Amino acid sequence: MKNISILLTDNNSINEKIIVKSLKKLKNCKLNNIIFIGDKKLFSKIYSFSKNIDKFIFLNINLNKKNYFEYLKKITLASIRLFKEKKIQAIINMPLDKKKFLNNKFFGYTEFFSYYFDNKKNETMLLYSDKFSVSPLTTHVEIKNVDKIITKNKLIEYIKNIENF
Repeated sequence: MKNISILLTDNNSINEKIIVKSLKKLKNCKLNNIIFIGDKKLFSKIYSFSKNIDKFIFLNINLNKKNYFEYLKKITLASIRLFKEKKIQAIINMPLDKKKFLNNKFFGYTEFFSYYFDNKKNETMLLYSDKFSVSPLTTHVEIKNVDKIITKNKLIEYIKNIENF
């Protein structure tokens, strides 16, 4: 089976609540390992139960409250490293406050992640399921700026990325 990582981003969001409510399903899923990456002090409930369940691994990375951007960068790079080393096959990121974590340097986490993964600026957000999938052509852009971002080439690139997926 597969291993995944879950990035514990914003402790002021619903991250921990979602994971705690999903504990039974996560525990019984077919994945070999689930690696939680985040600050064990801020996500203490997840850290506590991860010590008692064999398939759960907690990789602690401390949050410096003066620099949320650096924390996000560290947990993301740790997960990318695991992926490139073929220790995980997928990465899940949890909700975050974009204003607090991205320092207005990126539209959203998709662009941030893409920058640190390969810096090719060819990211495509895809919300996928077996029955229905959605890929927004713009992400986290004010409606007044959408027409500046959508181009024929961007549409073609998105279609190719989805087809490759």
